Amino acid sequence: MPETRARPDADLTALAGLKLGNYRLERLVGRGRMGVVYVAKDEALLRPTAIKVLSWSVAEARGHDPVQWFLAEARLVARINHPRVVQIYGAARHGDYCYIAMEYVPGRSAEAMVARGAPMPPVLATDIVVQAASALHAAHGAGVVHRDVKPANLLV
Repeated sequence: MPETRARPDADLTALAGLKLGNYRLERLVGRGRMGVVYVAKDEALLRPTAIKVLSWSVAEARGHDPVQWFLAEARLVARINHPRVVQIYGAARHGDYCYIAMEYVPGRSAEAMVARGAPMPPVLATDIVVQAASALHAAHGAGVVHRDVKPANLLV
């Protein structure tokens, strides 16, 4: 992926309809530290796909190359093979946008489930923690340390 920088002047939360490679962005589903995530349609394979678009500028990366950091994240996650870890399909650049294409997992985050106000049944909470621990064990086995484990990143 050639070196580029994120588009600090672009509103990355308003990209629905844009086509990046084979992927037509449909709707925004989240924002993270490094990018925004959309559900997209893979127009070649005709399946829903999650697309994370890099949002970091060089200034925000604090001396790091944001594209290389983003690509390193994709490579690390791609090393993990586990049913509870989102699979990476690819990473690319399209014009001024750098993105990671990955498995789309419908559902909601553990954070959203907690935010609804009702107590989570202990059996469900335990199941979520056990599945997360299993995925983290697989990541550790692949040499990956997840530095952002939190309810918002656990899809249920």
